[in-house]
Amino acid sequence: MDGITVRFIEKGTGELDGFEVVTAPGHPIHERLSRAVDRLNLRIARRDTRSDGNRSRQRVSLVSKDGRPIQTATRLKLQALLLRSVSPER
Repeated sequence: MDGITVRFIEKGTGELDGFEVVTAPGHPIHERLSRAVDRLNLRIARRDTRSDGNRSRQRVSLVSKDGRPIQTATRLKLQALLLRSVSPER
């Protein structure tokens, strides 16, 4: 995965809160992730990006566009889309 790390973050209730992606600075993954989120009718509630020069960490909290908790099926689709997004293009 080209030195990319993806971690999914849960709330204390076990519901999906969001994800964290660690890449080299300037990696184009962030645009692909935004498109994946939008495809699933989710929106980014909060985004925190930090860089130490060698690595860039982006933590994203998500909410459903309709305000309901993120459903299990949507969570699985999101995880699959994110993992495909960080896989090398074939």
